[in-house]
Amino acid sequence: MKKLNYVALSVLLFLTLVISGCSGKTVSSIILQQTDNGQIPQNSGTFVVKDGQLTIKKQYGKLIKSSSSPEDISDFNDEEKELVKQDMEKNGFESEKDMVETPMESTFEKVKVTETDKEITITASDKTWTFKKESDRIAKDENNVRYEILK
Repeated sequence: MKKLNYVALSVLLFLTLVISGCSGKTVSSIILQQTDNGQIPQNSGTFVVKDGQLTIKKQYGKLIKSSSSPEDISDFNDEEKELVKQDMEKNGFESEKDMVETPMESTFEKVKVTETDKEITITASDKTWTFKKESDRIAKDENNVRYEILK
C-alpha cells in the first residue's frame, strides 16, 4: 500500500511539473525589436508591451534600394504586396496609404504575454502574435522576421 501511494504521489508530482512547465510564465513587460526582415519587405518593427498595453510600430519597404528615392507599394512584387497586406491587417493598421514612407502604429489594450522556453505569445482580444524563440535573446514571427528580445 505504501509503495502504491509513493508511485501515485510521484506520478502526480511529475504531471504537475510538466503541466506548469508547458503553460509558461506571464510577462508584464517586453520589447521585441526587429533585427532582420526575413521574407517580408519591412524596414523596421517593434512590439512593446508595458502595463497591459501593446504598441506595434512598423515601417514597410525593402531594406536595400539602388536609388535614394522612397519606395512605393508598386515596387513590391505580388507576393510581397500580399504579405504586407496580411501583416497590416493582423497588426491593426488600417490604410495602405503612404505605408512605405510613413511608419505605421497601432495600440491594443488588455494584453497578456506568455513566455516559455520555446516561444513568446502576445494576446489582445481577438488577436494573437506568436514568436518562436531561437535563443534567449532572439525570436522569429510567422513571417520569419527576427526580433531581439529586450526585458
